[in-house]
Amino acid sequence: MAEVFVAPTPEAEVMGGPMLGILAGLGEEARPLLEKHGLSEIDPQGWYKMQHYLDVLAEVAGGDVNVLQNLVSVGMHAMDNAQLPPETDTLAKALMNLEMTFQMSHRNAGHGWDVEMVDDRTIVCTSHTPYPDDIEYGVLYAYARLFDSTSGNYVVSYDESTPRKDKGGEFTRFIFELD
Repeated sequence: MAEVFVAPTPEAEVMGGPMLGILAGLGEEARPLLEKHGLSEIDPQGWYKMQHYLDVLAEVAGGDVNVLQNLVSVGMHAMDNAQLPPETDTLAKALMNLEMTFQMSHRNAGHGWDVEMVDDRTIVCTSHTPYPDDIEYGVLYAYARLFDSTSGNYVVSYDESTPRKDKGGEFTRFIFELD
């Protein structure tokens, strides 16, 4: 079970590229939080302790204003510098490769995602990562915008039939419906 804001191992690391999403999403207000946790300089190709980054995100999540919007924005901007598998050229492939993409930007972080194509229009993405749900929602929404920016014929929603990680659940399940 993934505990939100707790790295799966002390050795878990995250690549700097996706971490830069916090600066793009929150602007300069993120800089003091990053500095507080030893992340004042982030190299997009560098590797950083996942727990330090999760500590920054926990502070963002504990904020008083625009928390949901801030977390979704950070998730969306994390994709600006994320590495994707080379064969990723459609939204369906991007979602089906979610675990591979997670592994490309994380080390010693365990299993991140299970993905199931239910039918031609429905993909279920189940997160086992320590990231908060709203950041992951932002990541999935960014995938949709990146690969299906013209039609906008998709819906990303939480599966409300199971408790989400942010509410004490063991995982968070997202339902992606394509038109």
